[in-house]
Amino acid sequence: MTHILITGAASGIGRASALKLAAAENARLVLIDRDATGLDTLLKELGSGDWQAAPMDVADPEAWAALDLGGAPLTGAVLAAGISDAAPIVDMSFEDWRRVMSVNLDGAFLALQFALRNAAEGASIVAVGSATGRKAVPNTAAYGASKAALSQLVKVGALEGAARQVRVNAVAPGGVKTPMFSNLDFFKELTALHGSEDAAWSALAVETPLKRFAEAAEVAALIAFLLGPDAISITGATLDCDGGYGV
Repeated sequence: MTHILITGAASGIGRASALKLAAAENARLVLIDRDATGLDTLLKELGSGDWQAAPMDVADPEAWAALDLGGAPLTGAVLAAGISDAAPIVDMSFEDWRRVMSVNLDGAFLALQFALRNAAEGASIVAVGSATGRKAVPNTAAYGASKAALSQLVKVGALEGAARQVRVNAVAPGGVKTPMFSNLDFFKELTALHGSEDAAWSALAVETPLKRFAEAAEVAALIAFLLGPDAISITGATLDCDGGYGV
């Protein structure tokens, strides 16, 4: 039986991971997102199964303290909750800086802390980083800094979990077709300019060597690999899945 915690489960990579992992035999999922409506939609799509939904803010320590797993240890966790920014440093307010850091770094820390405390021996934890945590990109100061810090957090978590054979890794996608991109004003403007979302995605992917953005399900497949037994020797790593963007 697998018992897997997923943050950011209502959309994007978190949602794709939930759909992927729910297909496993005897899967039990704990689905976390502050978007209660999105969680309800996901539960309907998943259908019958052993799913626990917890609408909560990942940056709220009290919510984590109140989360009850029913005494069953976690065999895995996917830390996918995250938000983006789109402003140059000189124009970014401190409030916006803190908003991104609160979800992407504070939330990741609290989720990792909870996962490590409740992990079964041999469990696997995977965080969702970003190519912008390795490669500087204009207008992503808070997002890129939060993801760079996440890679270091993963390394420390890997060392601290090793005594119980708990593996901690991250994936670092480049562009992925998720609401994190498509909800941004600049993407809506790009869609209007090029006439369709498909054309906008293609325009954004020009600087990616493979000339395409990934689907969320592709990243979820890599996450599923890291959670599984074939990745038993991998820990403390951040695996690029960015179409060559960071090369």
